[in-house]
Amino acid sequence: MTASYIDNQIVIDVEEKLEEGTYDIAVRKEDGTREFSKTLEVDGGDSISASVTPSYSTWPGNNGSTVRIDIENTGTVDIENAVLIVESDMQIRNNPSDYWGLSIAEGPTDLDGGGYGYKLRLEGSTGSAVTIPFGGTEWCGWNTTNPNPTFSTLKIDGDDGGGIGNGDVKRPENNTGTGFFTRNGGIYDYKGNRFIMRGINDMGVWFDTWTGAQPNVNARANIANLGCNAIRITWHTNFQTNQNDANQRLMIRKLIQSCIDNNMVPLFEIQDSTGRNNDRQMLETFVPWYIERAAIWNDFEEYIIMNPFNEWGDFGMSRGTANRRRFPDVYKRVITAFRNANIKSPIAIDPFEWGKDYSLIIEHGKEIYDHDPETNIIFSVHFYAGHGENEASIRDCIRTISRMGLPLIIGEFGDRRSSPEDIKEDTIMSECSDNKVGWLAWSWTGNQRYHDMTKRWDADQESELTDWGQRVFFGPNGIREEAEIASIFNP
Repeated sequence: MTASYIDNQIVIDVEEKLEEGTYDIAVRKEDGTREFSKTLEVDGGDSISASVTPSYSTWPGNNGSTVRIDIENTGTVDIENAVLIVESDMQIRNNPSDYWGLSIAEGPTDLDGGGYGYKLRLEGSTGSAVTIPFGGTEWCGWNTTNPNPTFSTLKIDGDDGGGIGNGDVKRPENNTGTGFFTRNGGIYDYKGNRFIMRGINDMGVWFDTWTGAQPNVNARANIANLGCNAIRITWHTNFQTNQNDANQRLMIRKLIQSCIDNNMVPLFEIQDSTGRNNDRQMLETFVPWYIERAAIWNDFEEYIIMNPFNEWGDFGMSRGTANRRRFPDVYKRVITAFRNANIKSPIAIDPFEWGKDYSLIIEHGKEIYDHDPETNIIFSVHFYAGHGENEASIRDCIRTISRMGLPLIIGEFGDRRSSPEDIKEDTIMSECSDNKVGWLAWSWTGNQRYHDMTKRWDADQESELTDWGQRVFFGPNGIREEAEIASIFNP
C-alpha cells in the first residue's frame, strides 16, 4: 500500500480490494506527528439493498385497490433475478391481467396470525427476469380486493449481480471495445463506473475552422469549470467548403481532444442528416463518410460516444406502419456497417420526427439494441415543441424506456425562457434526475433565435449566462448540482 499526492488529492494505492470493515486513515508529518486522521467505513460490496415503497388508490365503484410498488436499488450491487417478497392482509386477484410487471412465483400462503405471503418475480415490461442496476429503479403493480391494504413485509431479494459503486461493473462478454459500454440500461466508462451525462451541445461546425477562429474549442475550459461533464459536438459532412478534407479532419480531432483535455466526454454527430428521409442517402453517403474516418473514432475509442445522425427522419417517417418499420430496418444496417468497420464505440440513435417520436424506441428499441453484436446502443430523444411541452409525454418517455432496460439520454432540449415554445425543462431535468438519465441541453451560444445559454463565447461565471444558461448550470437538477466527471478522468 502506497500513498501519493496528486492534483490536491491524497491517493492511496492498494494491491487488492479492501476487505469490508473500519479503517483509520492517518496523515503524518515527516517527524512522525499526526496531521489528521479519518475513519473510513468500507462496504464489502456484496449486499443487496433496496428502498421499496407502496402506494394505492381505491377502485371507483368497487371494493378494492390498485397497488403500485416503486423500488430503488440503494445497495452497492446490481440485483439480478429480482423477487419482491410481500406479506400483508390482502390477496392479489388471480387473473393475470390484474397484475403488471411481475408474475406470481409463490403464493398466496397463509401466514401465522392472519394475512398472506407472496414471492413475486419482477418482469418489468420485458416479460423476462429483471435486473435492477445499482441506483436504478423498477416498479410493479396489481389489483386487490382489499380497499386499504397494509404491509408487514415488503422487500427485495435476488442474486448479486456485481458491484457498481467501486467500478466493478463488468463489460459484457460480447463487447470487444475499450471505451464506454452499456449494461442493464446504464452507460459505463471503461473503468466500470456508471456515467450520467449533464452537459450541453456546442456549435462547432458553424464557427470553428482549422485555419480560422475556434471559439468552441476556446470555450471548453470555461464550460468545464462551470461543471459540465459532456459536450455533444455538431458537425456537417460538407458545410465548410472553404476548408479542405485534411483540415476538416484535423478540426474534428481538435474538437474531440479539447473535450477530453477538459475532462468532458465528447459525443459526435452530423447536422446534415437532420430531417432527411432518404434511406439511400443515409446508407450510401452518410455511413461511408463515417467509415472513411474510422481511424479518428478508433483513436478516441476510450472516450467518445457516437451519435452519428442528428434527427434523421422527418414527421412523415413516424406515420404509418411501413414508414415506422424503417426505423429498425435502416438502423440495423447502420449498426452492421459500423461494426464491420471496427467502430466499437456506443452508437446513440435519434428516433424519427426530428428526434422526438420516442414511441418508436418503445416499439423497436429492443430489436435494435439486440441486433448490435457489441450490445452498445444508446437511444437519444429530443424535447422541443410537441412532446417537450407535455409533462405527461416527458414522464412516459423517460420512465417507460428506462423501465425497458434500454440506455437513454435526452440529446437535446430547449427552454421556455428564451423561446415562444412552452417547453417543460423543469420536468425534463427532474425526471432525468429521478431515473438516472443523462441529458445535453441546447446550446452554449451562436443560435440565431432561441436557446442561447450565454451571449459570450468566453463566459466563465453565472452573471454572464442568460436565464436559460443559469437554469441549466445552476438551477435544480442542473449541472452544478448533479454533474460528476467520468471516472476515466480521475487519477
